[in-house]
Formats: sequence, C-alpha cells, structure tokens
Amino acid sequence: LYTSNQQNPSIANAALNMAGNYVVTVTDANGCVNANVAQVTVNPSLIINATNNGPVCMNSSLNLFASSGVSWSWTGPGGFISFAQNPLIPNAQLIISGTYTVVGTDANGCQGTDTTTVIINPLPIVTANSGTICVGQQTATLTAAGASTYTWNPSFGLSSNTGSIVTDRKSVV
Repeated sequence: LYTSNQQNPSIANAALNMAGNYVVTVTDANGCVNANVAQVTVNPSLIINATNNGPVCMNSSLNLFASSGVSWSWTGPGGFISFAQNPLIPNAQLIISGTYTVVGTDANGCQGTDTTTVIINPLPIVTANSGTICVGQQTATLTAAGASTYTWNPSFGLSSNTGSIVTDRKSVV
C-alpha cells in the first residue's frame, strides 16, 4: 500500500505490481475536499539481445543483430555509431574488433541494453616461391607457406591444385 502526504511524490524502482489507480485527496484553504484518480501504467523492461556473425576474416562483411525494439542506437570501437536494427559493416578491418553496445527502445519508450563482442581475424601472410627454369627442364616445383589449405590457379598441367607444394608436370621446351 502506497501513501504520501507530498504534493508531487515519486516512486523509485518501479515494478509491474505498482501499476494501478492512485487516488489523491486534496483540501484547499477553505476546508473544501475533493479527490481525483491518477492511473499509472508500468510497462515491462525491453529485453534485447545483441549478436554478430563473427568471427569474420578481415575484408569480409560484419553483421550486427539486435533482437527487438522499434528504434536502436549502436556504438562500438573506432567511433562506430548506427541507428539500424541490424547494421552491416562491409570490408571489416582489425581495428573494429571489440565490444559493441546496442540500446533498443520499444513502442512504450522502455529501453534495454546488450553487448556483443566482435572478432576480426587477420588474413594469413602467404609466401610463394618465384623462380626461373630453363628450357628443356621437365618439371618446376611451386611452393607456398602461411596457411592451412592451398589452391593453385590456373591448375592445368599441375600434379595437384591444392597443397603447399605442387609440381608442374608438363614439359617445358
């Protein structure tokens, strides 16, 4: 039960069970008494979930996702700001890795906040041999390093188009 003798009371830490009708009874300087009803609606808090499509590789597209609300405000590393529900960051760079925060607002003006951590992976540093072969040499071996899988192109005439070492089996005349 709530009671107050203040003209303009405040109720801190609103909870759903505080919704309802509040009656105010007033007495003026002449001793006249009157009453009125103030209806108080307490809306539930907005629950918002922030996620992303990461980890992604550098130069790929990063998508941020907010689950609910009618308006959004995103902030993140490097001064990132967006008011889209699901912003797209094309050409992601390492500098944008970190924590992104979204504040969502629902139709009642209630807000919810959540964060998501973005990981941008660097591109592998690839090395490939260069060389010279002489006319008449039957094979040339190509080697590369810096990754876990390899695909060579063009693959015509190679003993394989995958792997860190491949051999050109065609005759060089």
